[in-house]
Amino acid sequence: MKKRIIGIDLLRILSMYMIMTLHTMSNGGGLLYHQVNTVHTQTVMFLTFLNNIAVDLFAIISGYVGLTSHHRFSRIVELWLQVIFYSYLILVIFLILRPQYVDNRQLLGSLFPTVSMQYWYFNSYILVFIFMPLLNYGVLKLTYKEFTIICVSLFIMTSCFGLDIFNDKIFNLDNGFSGMWLIIMYLYGAYIRRFGHRLKKLSIKFDLIAYLVVAFIGVLTCNLMTINHKGYMNGSILYNDWNKWFGYNTPFAVLGAVFVFLAFLQIEINNTKARKIIIKLGTLSFGTYLLQTNYIVYAWFGGHYTNFYNHNIFIMVICILGTAMLWYVFGTIVDGIRSFLFKKLSLVEKVVNLMNFSLRKLNFIRS
Repeated sequence: MKKRIIGIDLLRILSMYMIMTLHTMSNGGGLLYHQVNTVHTQTVMFLTFLNNIAVDLFAIISGYVGLTSHHRFSRIVELWLQVIFYSYLILVIFLILRPQYVDNRQLLGSLFPTVSMQYWYFNSYILVFIFMPLLNYGVLKLTYKEFTIICVSLFIMTSCFGLDIFNDKIFNLDNGFSGMWLIIMYLYGAYIRRFGHRLKKLSIKFDLIAYLVVAFIGVLTCNLMTINHKGYMNGSILYNDWNKWFGYNTPFAVLGAVFVFLAFLQIEINNTKARKIIIKLGTLSFGTYLLQTNYIVYAWFGGHYTNFYNHNIFIMVICILGTAMLWYVFGTIVDGIRSFLFKKLSLVEKVVNLMNFSLRKLNFIRS
């Protein structure tokens, strides 16, 4: 039996913590809505480039793991039940404790989370999940040269020419907030799984330094392209056009994600207890995203952390990273409880069996 790559589980944890950090700085603090040419704003911009690789990382993981994994229908059912769990639980809690945060949009979004696209990543992942068998079949048929040409072409067309600063509507990638983009990142992950051994192996240190350099170049590029804009002095050019500069399909996000992914693949942890803890935390990480990005919760903590900008640079960074960690820890605890309840009630198995029974009955009626 092949040994589990612990770096993948670490990446699941890291990517969700990065999302907590992004939302703390953006929705929670609006920390880019300040004069750009200050140390504080430049630091926030650098942190944003470091953390906006999170979605790409998670999608690359899907491709790397999904290429050789069994395509289980129960997996998408479990994710859907998680979405329902958080949507309904949060709705009930806020209706009781903070009803002012529940308007008609939040109410409908919570009652019908998939139709309302409350969680864009889950909706986009459904598309990836449906196409996975087809994608995997095609990937396994491709030669090294063919697949390399495809990946390089995709990077040039979607991460360079497909940027919003040119015309993001060319491929309708929506700055990376789309199912099509997740499919592209899935292919990158599948490529690393299939032909990663043919790539020149770089050290963990080199990969991480490259990741930092890419983020720094992102900051530099962002400054050069916005410095003459009237919104540069108050930060509106960055805050109002966040997706344009920090979208998930930018070359900085993609390259940063690839470098971090390659670095973590090389991490080895042999301690049995440590591995079990990391694997468990990795399985619970998606729940932190569902908790924090819920419509109602997102509206509730919006603007809560604007005062972070008023502290000195060191305290500001500590506040950002510390708050993100609190979100992650709280989300993990809640999802741990959710996971326990699901297992205790055998909820996923019951729903899958019910669906299979309904399909069989439907086929019987039609025949």
